[in-house]
Amino acid sequence: MPEIMWSQLRRCFTPGFESLLDHGVNAGWYDTNNTVQVLVFRWVFIPWLQQELNAYRDCINNSLKWCDRNKILPHGVPNIIYEAAEDFGALDFKIKLEQEAIDHVRSAYIKPSHLVFDLVPEVFGECISQFYDGLGRPAVTRQSAWEIYLQLLEMLQ
Repeated sequence: MPEIMWSQLRRCFTPGFESLLDHGVNAGWYDTNNTVQVLVFRWVFIPWLQQELNAYRDCINNSLKWCDRNKILPHGVPNIIYEAAEDFGALDFKIKLEQEAIDHVRSAYIKPSHLVFDLVPEVFGECISQFYDGLGRPAVTRQSAWEIYLQLLEMLQ
């Protein structure tokens, strides 16, 4: 993602999500000192926020930008420029790595079963998944996130 996009993410994308999250805190639905609430929050909101960020990234990286005559960098869709820089009169400075090398480093230094990769403890995740199934697995959206959170919280208490 181009550098300017981080600034635009912060100015355009982030405030809406901050206000949505603040709504639940201000309504007294989420207390960071309540372990169950923290776990339910992580389970509902983190995957949803990641999905929204991925969609934002895909939109930015696959959209044609306005042409700027003062810009010396290539003009076009960022993902296409990335894949074929030479087609845009640019040099390709990517350092290409073999997938086997990446896999080797990953297996040598990353333990996938480490607790840091779990949003919630395994037993809690299994339990809340069953409750979510009982709700009919509703889609988590801006409009439904807090409602799903509250329903799951009520089922756990």
